[in-house]
Amino acid sequence: MGQKSAGIDLVKPLRTLRVLPSCFAGALMVSFFIAAHPVLAELQLDEAIPFVAEDFEGTDSAMKPWIIYPRGEEPTKVWSMQNARIAPLGGDARLSILNNVDPDSEIVWKIVTPEGTRIASFVWGVSHVFLDSPASSMAHFSWEYSLDGSKWVEFFTIANRKNAGGSPTILTNQEYPVEIDSPSSNVLFIRARNTEKEITGATSYFAVFSVFPNGGESSSSFVSVTLAK
Repeated sequence: MGQKSAGIDLVKPLRTLRVLPSCFAGALMVSFFIAAHPVLAELQLDEAIPFVAEDFEGTDSAMKPWIIYPRGEEPTKVWSMQNARIAPLGGDARLSILNNVDPDSEIVWKIVTPEGTRIASFVWGVSHVFLDSPASSMAHFSWEYSLDGSKWVEFFTIANRKNAGGSPTILTNQEYPVEIDSPSSNVLFIRARNTEKEITGATSYFAVFSVFPNGGESSSSFVSVTLAK
């Protein structure tokens, strides 16, 4: 899936990464932000969403939330990130693109069910996605899944552009049901991916929220899996 990165090259060996807030214009604003929000958001890579046998007692389906935590709570857990970061801006808790001059970015979650089971279908629920690239951008945002982390299948895509009024395009409370052809694995990868179809030089931006704007657990941000019989 490419090199894992949480947006801080100097601390890649660390499993738990502390990510500083984005820069604000002027040292005064930076000082004010740090003083008002002394606890930084945490991010853990190489973390899966585990399902256990008890989750499927008497049923073939089970559901778990995925969560982007506000600062001061538990670390936000994902499998990998490339050109992406956790960005606690003004109290928000989001996963977003790191370098908006480079539109290629991805965030990957890993879901694991008990050994010996096979995932036949899933539903991916997402509270909010913000798409805020200029009209000149040729960037596209997509959701994709993989059973092995290398071969990806797209199950949703949209042009990443502001709306006609110049405001971000906002996808709210989306649910994506997906049937898997020839179920063969108890492992499922899901990724948010932003890529530019044609190089235009325009900046590109997206952000994913488990709850808008402050993060946390939501009934709208989940993964539901159904096992093959």
